[in-house]
Amino acid sequence: SVLPIRRDCESIEGLKEMMEHMSHEHTYAIAVGWDGPQTLDTLAMLCEDTPTFDLDLARVKAVADMQFGRGAGSILLDGDVELKKSENTGKIRNVLVDGEHILSMRANDGFFTLKIPGARRLQKAFPAPRLRVQVKEDSVPFNREGKSVFCTFVEDCDQGIRPMDEVLVVDASDELVAIGRTMLTRDEMLAFKTGVAVKVREGVKK
Repeated sequence: SVLPIRRDCESIEGLKEMMEHMSHEHTYAIAVGWDGPQTLDTLAMLCEDTPTFDLDLARVKAVADMQFGRGAGSILLDGDVELKKSENTGKIRNVLVDGEHILSMRANDGFFTLKIPGARRLQKAFPAPRLRVQVKEDSVPFNREGKSVFCTFVEDCDQGIRPMDEVLVVDASDELVAIGRTMLTRDEMLAFKTGVAVKVREGVKK
């Protein structure tokens, strides 16, 4: 397909949806989206007799960029990367970098769940409120123990957050409190007085 040189938000969102569909709902070995002249270099490496291109690593990086934002893949995979695969299916299950468990790949949709070391990498690279849900101090001890974040305790969050996004739960000083998955949009979190805003997967002990 042909995309304009200067892509508007609608074109970018359409490309993301198309690549998500091709990556997760088809059996093709690889789907490539045009991202400038460097895309030709990638295709050239794939065609080499002894390819220097690591397809699995590229897939992890591409999914991370799509899920957490451009540049996230390079941030998360900066170091000695080890990909753990399922013995039964051969699919990637866990991503370790420098011996730390950074990500796990969800079997149902091919996206990632964050681990604490991965969350710390994103927190260091992306300024607040990117990828974050900030909670009130009263909520912090409970979230550190792995309890869910309730709407009434949400102080602020990333404007781009959507339901089922992986997020960093932080306090007022941007200290990492927990990681989890959102249940609501930003507007809903701030408007509702009851209900779960973030289902916490793992709390960060002090």
